[in-house]
Amino acid sequence: MSLKFLLIVICLISTISYAVDLSGDWKIIDDKTGASLAKLKIKKMSDGSYEGRAIEVFNPQGINSNEFKNFLILSNLREDPKKYGYFTDGLVVDPIRKVTYKNINGKLNSRETMIILRGEVG
Repeated sequence: MSLKFLLIVICLISTISYAVDLSGDWKIIDDKTGASLAKLKIKKMSDGSYEGRAIEVFNPQGINSNEFKNFLILSNLREDPKKYGYFTDGLVVDPIRKVTYKNINGKLNSRETMIILRGEVG
């Protein structure tokens, strides 16, 4: 199976506390164009994983953006207990391109204002 990688840069809109907690509003940035695609609300779940739902969609390419409000885009992302600022095991769904990315891994930048996610198509 050919592996393709997705690079999503998500910029923090709200502030993060000193401890690593992704909870809050984030902006999804297209890695190829630099365009803002959507605003995502990320919440920490009771099992310690994170999930993110679209709360606003920008430039939806002629698509009714209301279709994607509250759409689950990010799920099961977990903090790596061995590495500060690293996350593993997530799943990302791109509802516009109709692609699912699995084995999502992420890393916060040093200022904890951006997270870069990578994963496999599948």
